[in-house]
Amino acid sequence: IYRPLERAVAPRRRPGSARPSSPTLPGAVEARVLLDLAKVRLDAGDYDAAVGLGRRAAVDAAGSGDESLAARATVDLATTLARTIRGRDREAETLLRTALQLARALGDQQLAAEVEREIGYLHFLGADYGAAEAALARAIALGIQIDDRLAMGRARTILGACQSDR
Repeated sequence: IYRPLERAVAPRRRPGSARPSSPTLPGAVEARVLLDLAKVRLDAGDYDAAVGLGRRAAVDAAGSGDESLAARATVDLATTLARTIRGRDREAETLLRTALQLARALGDQQLAAEVEREIGYLHFLGADYGAAEAALARAIALGIQIDDRLAMGRARTILGACQSDR
């Protein structure tokens, strides 16, 4: 059975060469499609494809001029890196810190709460409970400010895991 989306990975190119954009889709649309595909591949356990698609989405989003989309793509790539094989946590944290700056600059408190939660999750995975709890407390505070119970609940879940691991 041939499944064309089963192994969607970035085409090979020489280092430093720009990735050509799709001849049929504008950058922002292509980035959104790639983000969705990356999530599907991540859920299917195809981590390499998810990372590749996430990276392509981040490049397209950054080139689209849509800062909100660029921030979302950065968060999604970082989240994908954090959920895959260990060893990519530093890259994920760097991306999350960049995304947090973008979210703050855009005034997007919901995205900032998500980023703080993901930073807390990374610190939790590394058994740095103090840093995890501080980031999760910021995520909960942002969730309270924007009255987002789901954001608060997700952060509190990880916070509970931190406290039970101590």
